[in-house]
Order: sequence, then structure tokens, then C-alpha cells
Amino acid sequence: MSPRPLLSRDDAGAVLPEALEALTDLRARGLTHRWVRHVRSSQAFALSLFAPLSPDGIQGVFGHVGVRVTDVDPVVFEFEDETDRLAEASSRSPHKTQVDVVLSGTTDDGLRHAVFIEVKLSEVDFGWCSAFESPDNPHRDVCASRGMFGSDVDRCFQLQNHGRGRRYYDTNVPDVRPPGVSSSDGGCWVRQGRNQPMRNLALAGASIEQKRFDRVTYALCAPDRHPTIWRRFEELQEVFIPDDRVDIQSLTAEVVAHQHPDGGTAFTERYAPALRDQALVHLSPDGSQLLGVWLMRNGQAVESPIVV
Repeated sequence: MSPRPLLSRDDAGAVLPEALEALTDLRARGLTHRWVRHVRSSQAFALSLFAPLSPDGIQGVFGHVGVRVTDVDPVVFEFEDETDRLAEASSRSPHKTQVDVVLSGTTDDGLRHAVFIEVKLSEVDFGWCSAFESPDNPHRDVCASRGMFGSDVDRCFQLQNHGRGRRYYDTNVPDVRPPGVSSSDGGCWVRQGRNQPMRNLALAGASIEQKRFDRVTYALCAPDRHPTIWRRFEELQEVFIPDDRVDIQSLTAEVVAHQHPDGGTAFTERYAPALRDQALVHLSPDGSQLLGVWLMRNGQAVESPIVV
């Protein structure tokens, strides 16, 4: 395994060769993340994981979320609704909810099925509600109240689009139920880590209403050995109820990589620390510099493939 820098010097070094074209396209469209060249970039991880898939590989991934398709479309990265059915864009910000990866295809009975995939590499949670964290929010009491959107859709600062309109998450999400005691923080059910999945599920519902798809499966894709993000996934499953239009499934990175033409060999070598190892990080006393990374494999310290 050759050493790999924390920050690649160019796009070619940031992803597998089969993913470079997709990364170049995202950069041309202004959709690359700021740190896409970083070794821990979830966007680069998603590109290297899904771009190499052949049509047969895409069908294989569909099979792992319980869907059989006969025809598939090319992989789409950073999918968004250009028509903004959720009414997220405003005069202050053009941002709309994006889905990391979308796979789509046609089933035996002619239905259009999509898989909306949220990809995580090292993140420990999904994105929180920006309105909950905003100092301009005049209705923090709503955030502190139980239920979806604090049980008050008229005063929820997120649904008010930060005071600049009306978003339509509430009319597009699946049915919900209260979270378990251990995973409830006592306030709005989607003010913290369930917020990002909620927006993706709302986008799934809106896409079905637009008749872009007949059915959508929302899936988290992350390394199998990432217990923290999988625990967060279980917490969102406690609240959102799958139905005959929108399903919720898990999809490990290892399962997807196995569908690559080389069986995932190049991908696994590139991301071995995230897929197989535990890492001990050596920081400077003030935490400002990464001095080294020790990898533990089968109880033994091995040389890190990361060059500091």
C-alpha cells in the first residue's frame, strides 16, 4: 500500500481513476465540496465508490436494498430538484437539498425506482437544523418542544425559511412516530441529526409527487465499521416510517465496492483505514497539528498509509 497524503495536490489524486470524470463534472458545475481533495472527504469517497459501477454493478446495488430492476440509468452525484418543489431557495441563499448519490432504474412492472443515498466516511452525525442553530431564530421555544417541527409548523423557523418564505418539508415527509427515550433530546424530533435525513426524505416525497419516480428508497452508505453513524441511522429509523412509496434501507460501503469490476480491490486498498482498521491519532498539545496516525490491525500497530 503506497503512502497517501492528507490533501491531494490535484483532483486526479483525490479519487480513483474511474471517478475523475465525475469529479471534473461536479467542479465545472460548482458542486464540489471545499475539502474534496482531503483524505477524509465523504464526497471523494462517494465518487470513488459509485462512479466505477457498471450497469450490472448498479443492478447489484439495487438488489442489496431489496429492489430488482431490469434497466438502469447512469449514476447521478449531488442530485437536487431544479424546480425547488420544497421551496428552499431564497433571495439570500440559492441552496437546495442535495442527495450525494442517486441510482435509478426501471422494475419488471415498469415502475421508476430511485435510491437516494447519503454517504458518510468519518462524520459522526447527520447535518443538524440550521434554523435551530441560528441566532436569528425568534422561536426557540418551538425547537424545545417535542414533535416534528416542534409541533408548530406555523412558527417553526426552518419551515419559515429563516423568515423568508415557507418550506414544504412537512407535507412531503413520510409518517412518523415518537423516538425512543434513549435517543430523544426532549425537543423537536428533527432539530439535530435527523434533520438532514428528513430533508432527503421530503425530497423523495416531492420527487414522487412530480412523477419523476414512482418509488424511492433512502439509504445510508458508510463503512461497516463505523458504529457511531450507524447508531444515528437507527435513531432516524425510530421516527420515520417506511411506506409503499418511500423505503429506508442500509447499504455498507463494502457491499457497494464488491460490485466494482475488480471486486473492490482498488477501493479497499485506498480506504483500508476506514474499512478495516482502528486509528490512533497523534495531535500536537494544542490540537492544531496532526503529527501522525497509528493504525491498529488485528491488535498490532502497522504503518499508516497517511503521510503527514
